[in-house]
Amino acid sequence: MAGLSFWTPLLPLFLSFAYCALTAHNLDKYPPSFVFEEEMKAHLGESSASPIDIRVTRALGDKGYEKMRVSVISGSPTPPAAPHWDWDYSSRFVGRWLSSFDLGKSDTGCKETPLATSTGVVEADCLRLCSDSASCAFYTFEKTTCNAYSACTPVHKHGTTTTTKFQDNHLHSKIVSVEAGKPEVLSIGGVNVTLFLPEEDAPTAGIVWSDPCISGRWVGCYASNVSLPRSAEMINALAEDSSWHYWQVLGDNYYDQDGRLSKAVYDKLSLKAKSKIFYTVPGNHDLWVAGGADNSDDYDQFGHGFMQWYAQDTMGSVTGDNGFLDFSIGADDDIGNYDFNARNSGNNFLWYNKIGAVGYIGFNGASLEETEDAAFVNACSFFKNNAEVVFVLGHWNADETGSSILGVPELREKLLAYEGCDIGDRLKYMDGHTHSNYAQQEGEGEEVGFMIGGHGMAGAGQFGFAYVKNGGTGGREGTEVWYFEEWSWATTKDEDQADNYDLILNCVKENGVDGCTHLATRWL
Repeated sequence: MAGLSFWTPLLPLFLSFAYCALTAHNLDKYPPSFVFEEEMKAHLGESSASPIDIRVTRALGDKGYEKMRVSVISGSPTPPAAPHWDWDYSSRFVGRWLSSFDLGKSDTGCKETPLATSTGVVEADCLRLCSDSASCAFYTFEKTTCNAYSACTPVHKHGTTTTTKFQDNHLHSKIVSVEAGKPEVLSIGGVNVTLFLPEEDAPTAGIVWSDPCISGRWVGCYASNVSLPRSAEMINALAEDSSWHYWQVLGDNYYDQDGRLSKAVYDKLSLKAKSKIFYTVPGNHDLWVAGGADNSDDYDQFGHGFMQWYAQDTMGSVTGDNGFLDFSIGADDDIGNYDFNARNSGNNFLWYNKIGAVGYIGFNGASLEETEDAAFVNACSFFKNNAEVVFVLGHWNADETGSSILGVPELREKLLAYEGCDIGDRLKYMDGHTHSNYAQQEGEGEEVGFMIGGHGMAGAGQFGFAYVKNGGTGGREGTEVWYFEEWSWATTKDEDQADNYDLILNCVKENGVDGCTHLATRWL
């Protein structure tokens, strides 16, 4: 049974975590559950809403405006057929999120004899064991015992959870050229995928949210009963509207340590939603699921699952030796050291590009600042006389005392001194982290900072998204930022204050998002 041997980074059991970094999440009222909630699992579909698990992102700005990165996550090492190109990169996931699993069936065991049994373990060990074994298709976990199976006939077994492995995750990726301003239909794996990149300097619009929590499995989550279906249904409805072009999630993406929650979300996204251009940046919970290095263990992903799942074109495509991702620092290179920079390269999360007349710079606030400086200089140089407005996107809303974390407002202030970013109020930012939604900072003449971190966590009792609209070069509309509050609640009473979800959803379906701004608050 050598193929079923455990990875053995001996470490404290995760159940002993202090979770001290999570006090801001009202854990006295919303504690981690250590299981996936039945009420949340009830919203899962029987199969994926999309015939192909595609990612569409912008190429790093210096590669050219009409360059896009198209990626597919599949269960096969053989890339999906693409008649017009050969894939640039094709590999099984490395380091983390090697396989995809369901969220488990409670009080269920398997009738068959297990392939292997291990005791004195945590559930994360079971998932790794099954990921490492080609023979394992199911595992059961009860207290501290794990069993691996090649087949499973379900039987009732109180206190046991049975988890199904869907596939080993393989990532296939390619930089492609598209003709801006025209729909581009690509045949990928027999599926027609329609991409659209607005013409350079043309009007654009996008959807933004941050800190979306759908489960209290690892951290307390207020809205775990509704966040998954609402998030998926809203973005799918919005995606039917061709008047906007991209969407962004600014970190703490589903509070996911091992990929199961991300899989649950993406299985509910339509092909149109997945075909929109996507941007993201990591938050603290994407590096350490409990929120910080002080609460970490060696099961954390340190962004390795994140960077492969979202498949963006970052500085890692320049510094890595495969032209896409930089694996020079492995997820398990320094066991017991939970500093992000000991377990991953910050280059995998730093990117800059342009869409229409809007520039975007994305970064990871936990990366070593000195390793990012050269890229920030390049980014600002790229945007010199080349963008009507530039947004800095990150997760942390402020520097963290006693740590090397770089907050988004602080980076904006720094970049204002760099040539190309010295554009005053036209250099703006968006962030999350504190689970509130509001216009965060006023510049010399208009708002420059916006927080969009309320999307399921307790925080200020807000759940919503931002709509960013730009009129293009010379456009009379300039840049607008609108906030749609789908739902709010009184954090002291656990009572709804206002639930506008159905009103906004129905309006979006009928009129598109731009026809529903009367239901939003204008921030800019």
